[in-house]
Amino acid sequence: MAEQNLEAKLKNLLKQEKIQLWNPPYTEQGQQQGQQPGQQHMQELAERYAPLLRLPVSEVGGALESIRAQAVKRGRGNQTFRETSVATLELLLPRDAKKDPKVRTYLETRLDVSAQQVVDRYSITSQAECVVVQMLLNKPPNENRVFLN
Repeated sequence: MAEQNLEAKLKNLLKQEKIQLWNPPYTEQGQQQGQQPGQQHMQELAERYAPLLRLPVSEVGGALESIRAQAVKRGRGNQTFRETSVATLELLLPRDAKKDPKVRTYLETRLDVSAQQVVDRYSITSQAECVVVQMLLNKPPNENRVFLN
């Protein structure tokens, strides 16, 4: 929980300063997979934010790298969707359904399929049975939940 809190604080600081970790100089283009961290700039950022958050530079640096990696992955997913119409959904699973709580679960699918087809596909790929699914979309409050039974 503290790790998520640190990431939330860092994201707020990054937004205030309009820093985009997925762009140069924090992410270098043209490397393997197209995106590698700009080590020197990331280190400088960690050193600048660590005193503000009263945390070790190494902990802040690790959280910044996690944020950067998530943003790069999301950007790649957006590019794939634009090119192929295949979306990458992040699945928020119950704790007892996860082998490792720190590992995120993703499912690639087209968005012109029914929610039941998505649930069935998850059940087949994970060999787990889904009874209830709650879909969270990026929309205004009270318009973003769909329940399936």
